[in-house]
Amino acid sequence: MRVIDVHSHIYRENGHDPGWEIPQAAPGPIGPESYVDAVGRSRLAQGGRMVVYAGSGIEKFREDATAVRGANEAAAELVAMAPELFILGFTPDPFHLQETLCMMEEWVKERGAKIVGEIVPYIAGHEREGPEIDAVYEKAAELGVPLNNHSSTTEDSAAIGRLAEKHPEARIIMAHIGGTWAFRDGIKVARAHENIWADTSGWPMVAGGIMEIALRELGASKLVFGTDYPLCDIDSWVSRLERLPVSDEDRERIAWRNAADLMGIGL
Repeated sequence: MRVIDVHSHIYRENGHDPGWEIPQAAPGPIGPESYVDAVGRSRLAQGGRMVVYAGSGIEKFREDATAVRGANEAAAELVAMAPELFILGFTPDPFHLQETLCMMEEWVKERGAKIVGEIVPYIAGHEREGPEIDAVYEKAAELGVPLNNHSSTTEDSAAIGRLAEKHPEARIIMAHIGGTWAFRDGIKVARAHENIWADTSGWPMVAGGIMEIALRELGASKLVFGTDYPLCDIDSWVSRLERLPVSDEDRERIAWRNAADLMGIGL
C-alpha cells in the first residue's frame, strides 16, 4: 500500500537508549544509515515516503541557541541520503525566535521542507501558546506549509483549537488524534475547525477502536497517516490501516492523498 507517513523523528544522539531502538533495524547505535536501511526494507518503501522531524536536540533549545540548526541538520542529512524515501520537515525553536523564523524560511524555500513540526511543548519545554508560537504559526502560513502540533491531553487539544481560531489561514495536523487517553477531546476539536486534521501516529493507531471512532466522527478527509517512527513500527501501522473498514477511496485519502494535498507534493 502506498502511504505518506507525516510523522517520524531522527534520534541520532540516542543510540544507547534501548527505548528508541529502531524496529526492523540491526542492533547498534541509531544513525541516518540505520534509518535508510530500516525504512527501505519496510512496507512504506513500496511507493511511499516518510516525513522526518528532528528528535534529538530539541530538549536543548532552551539553553542553546545553536541547537535548532544542529537538530534540523540531522534530519536534512537523512533526507539527502534517500530523497526517494523521505520528506524534510522543520522543527522550530520558540526560545530563539528570530533564528528559527529565518531558518524556517531557509528550510522551506531553499532546502525543500514541506511541513513544520513536530511542535512538542512537553519535550522542548515551551508553552503550548504564546507570542512565539503565534509567530511560528504565522510564518508557516506565510510560507504555505502545514504544521504538525503534538497533542496527547485535553489541554493540548484545547490549545490547538484556540490556535486554529487565532490563525485560520494555518493548516494544522493534530498529532496522535489528541492522545490515547484524550482522543475524544481531540476529535471534538478537529471536528469543530476546518483547518485542523488529525494524524494517526503514536499508540492511538493500534489502540482498540480509536481509529474507527475517528473515522465515524471526522471522516476520512480529516485524517492523515502517521506512525511516530521509530517509537512505533511502520509495518504494524500500515497493516492497521489496511484493516480499517472503509472504501478503497477513503483508505487512499488517509494513506497519502490528504497529506499530499496539505504539503503540496505528488507521488
